[in-house]
Amino acid sequence: MQDMIESEKHPTGRLTVVRWFSFVMATGIVSIASSKIEYGNVAVFLFALNQVVYLCCFIMFLWYAGREWRRIFLELINPARGFDYYSLVAGSCVLGNQFVLMSPLRIPAVVLWWLSLLLWLLFTYSIFTSLIVRRSKQEIAVNISGSWLLSVVATQAVALLGITLSQTETGNSQPLLLFLLCVWLFGITLYLGVISTISYRFLFFPVTTNDMTPPYWINMGAMAISTLTGGKLISELKQSSSLSDMVQFVKGGTLVCRTIATWWIPLLIILGCWRHLIHKVSFNYDVRFWSIVFPLGMYATATLQLSTVFDLPLLGHIAFGFTIIALMTWLITILAMLKSLLEYTRDSNSGQV
Repeated sequence: MQDMIESEKHPTGRLTVVRWFSFVMATGIVSIASSKIEYGNVAVFLFALNQVVYLCCFIMFLWYAGREWRRIFLELINPARGFDYYSLVAGSCVLGNQFVLMSPLRIPAVVLWWLSLLLWLLFTYSIFTSLIVRRSKQEIAVNISGSWLLSVVATQAVALLGITLSQTETGNSQPLLLFLLCVWLFGITLYLGVISTISYRFLFFPVTTNDMTPPYWINMGAMAISTLTGGKLISELKQSSSLSDMVQFVKGGTLVCRTIATWWIPLLIILGCWRHLIHKVSFNYDVRFWSIVFPLGMYATATLQLSTVFDLPLLGHIAFGFTIIALMTWLITILAMLKSLLEYTRDSNSGQV
C-alpha cells in the first residue's frame, strides 16, 4: 500500500491520495445527472460504485494520515499540491447529495456535510495562510493551475449539500439558509480572485503543453457548481419569509455564473486540440482526467436546474445532451483507467519473472 500511495510514477497518475476523490466527484455528479433524466439503473449503479470507491479512498486517506501526517501537512501548505485536498471535501459533499436524492438514508449525508464543513475550514485557513506568509513568492507563481479552483468547488459543494439537506428540514431553517447564502457568495468572490490569478498566469507567462493539464476544466466546473447551488438557493429563498427579497439578486448572480461556465467550454476544447492535436501530446490515462468528467456532469445538472428555475424547456434539452456527453466521457475515462491498471499489473508481473 505504501508503494501505491507514494509512487508518483504510477501510470494512473497517483500524485497524492486525495486526488482519487476526483473520481468520486465525477462519478457522483454523473449519477445525479443520470437520475434527473430518468436513467435510473445507471444512476443507481454509479451510486453503489461511488459508495465503495469513497470508502476505499477514505480508509486509504486515514491510513496515510496516520502514518504520514507530517507529509500531509507539508503537502497542504505546498502551492502545487495543497489545493488537491479540496477534492476530499467536494467528493464527500457530492456523495452526500447522492444519499439525499437517491436513498432513504439521511444520516450519512448529515455526517458527510459536517465532515466536509470542518475539513473545508481547516484546508481554507491552512492553505491561504501558508500562501500569504510564504517567503518564496516565485514558487507560488510557477505552481498556479486550475486545481486552485478546487477551493471554489469545495466551497460551493458545502453550500449545495447544506441546501439539499435543508429541503428535508421541517423546522426553522432560516439561520442555516442565511449561512449557506453567505457561503455561496463567498465561493463566487473566491472564484473571481483565483480566476484573475490564473488569467494573469495565462496571459503574461509562457504556457506549455505541460501546463495545460485537465484540471483547467475546473475553470468551467467551478462556475457550473456555482450555477447549480444558486439555482437550488432560489427555490429555497422563494419559500423564505425573511430572505425572499434576495431571489432576484441570486437569479442574476446564477445567470452570470452559467454564462461564464458556458464561455469556458469552447476555449477549453480549443486549448485541448492545441495540446493533443497540434503538439501531439498523448492521451495516456491520468487520474486528473476525472477533472474533465466532473465539470461536464455538473454543467448538465446545473443547466437542468436552471430550466426549472427560469421555466425554459430548451435548457432541459441541452442538459440531456450534456448528460449523455458526461456519461460517455465517464465511460471512456474508466476504460482508460482499467487499461492502464492492467498494463501496470502485466509489466509488474513480467518484471518479477
